[in-house]
Amino acid sequence: MDHIHQYPRRDVSEGCSPQSTSSLIQSMGDIIMEDADTVMDTGNQISIASITLECHQLFKETLVNIQQSDEYNIFETQYGRLNIWASNIGAAAKDKSSLDHRLRLSDDIKSMIVQLLEVLKGSLRQALDEGGDPNRRTQVLGEVVEAASASLDRLQNLAT
Repeated sequence: MDHIHQYPRRDVSEGCSPQSTSSLIQSMGDIIMEDADTVMDTGNQISIASITLECHQLFKETLVNIQQSDEYNIFETQYGRLNIWASNIGAAAKDKSSLDHRLRLSDDIKSMIVQLLEVLKGSLRQALDEGGDPNRRTQVLGEVVEAASASLDRLQNLAT
């Protein structure tokens, strides 16, 4: 397995206005999508790249749906965390730089990452599906944020 270098963590939003932070998050998401233009699943295996892209898209759809919600900023933060993780680790990168390629001989680690991304994807789908009663929606969005945060924490821990 390739050696993973650890770099000091920085607060990328330090000194940024909310608008510029939001633009940075969106730009990172766009870069991830550009990197993944040619991502395909290989055989019956689920690719980390494809699930990462699904989560990216679900986050974008959720953010559009909750623009007027109190939970918007929290979701945007989690979306930013996904983009930073994916960008840093090459989750949606192409060819030999991709996380899928680097983990091709480590099925157990790849399986853990896929499971965490599947939990994140399921949580985001739940947020999108929840409508109707505003009180229930607030509760569900809170639960989804907790699940998303926990999944992203674990993904980050696996990366370091």
